[in-house]
Amino acid sequence: MADNASDQTPDDENPPDNQPDFERISEAHLTLYEEASKFPNLPAMDNGRALLNAIQDLTREVRQGFAKMSNLDRNNAARVQNTYVVSSAETLSPFINPETGDEIDGFPATSAEIRQMSPQQLGALLRALGLDAAGARPAKERRLREYIGLRRRRPEPA
Repeated sequence: MADNASDQTPDDENPPDNQPDFERISEAHLTLYEEASKFPNLPAMDNGRALLNAIQDLTREVRQGFAKMSNLDRNNAARVQNTYVVSSAETLSPFINPETGDEIDGFPATSAEIRQMSPQQLGALLRALGLDAAGARPAKERRLREYIGLRRRRPEPA
């Protein structure tokens, strides 16, 4: 019997067929990694990336659109308040830049200040409001006054 036991000694160089081959497993993982890294080259994956970029661009534009609408709404509220101004010395409700939401430098505090503005200042203010800045001074002043909600000026008593 001792002779049979020595015949059954495992052979390290030839493992039985039911044992895992770690070298093959390693090669399979390497092959899987190499092939999986090529997925972005598939048209469907590339189109997916383009679709994601388009969705992100659209989201950004929608957010900007809502921000602009909010700014325009705020300006509309100021316009309504300015319709109640009856004296050139009364304080105006200021407008903001519709694109940025920032306060507009040089926005007149009163309607009397509009008459004191230079044509260049009027033009800059109209552009900041997103309005046409062309024309002579009277046209610019009229365009600004109408846009910010001021009623037609009546001559001030002497």
